[in-house]
Amino acid sequence: MFKRVLSLQAFLLAATVFGQQLPSPLQSPAALGLQLKAQFAGSGNQIYKCVASSTGSTWVSAGAEAQLQGSGPTAGQRGHHYFENGKPVFNLNTVGRVDVVKVAEAPAPSGPGDVKWLELRVVSGPFRAVYRTQSQGGVPRAPPSNPCSQQYSQVPYSATYSFYA
Repeated sequence: MFKRVLSLQAFLLAATVFGQQLPSPLQSPAALGLQLKAQFAGSGNQIYKCVASSTGSTWVSAGAEAQLQGSGPTAGQRGHHYFENGKPVFNLNTVGRVDVVKVAEAPAPSGPGDVKWLELRVVSGPFRAVYRTQSQGGVPRAPPSNPCSQQYSQVPYSATYSFYA
């Protein structure tokens, strides 16, 4: 019975990405011959740096930090997402460090207040790709003051992170 429950959960997790149309230019994991190996709910902060110019100030992405949570039998904290030397990293409890690079991004279908959906290629670790989907929040609501009175801003967000091999 336990195996059937796990199989059903794996199917339902896969359906959340395989069953939806990913916005262009994100490529479908199925089209790349990838299979879902793990999926986590991420929540944390998108980090922005204020950059001033003669025409005003703007927020520029400076990274992110998020906790990765499992569900069902794998409930609880399962990892951490952060940036190191400007590069995205996942540190998963079960497999360790996973280094990635962004290969594609698309506006979140839910609207401009949500961070973009991402397709990431794994450069080090046991997976081939990671997708960020189902994002909520994470985008600054207002431009920074001019001149920058606050160097950094953290904006709460949540997203689903799916790991494929």
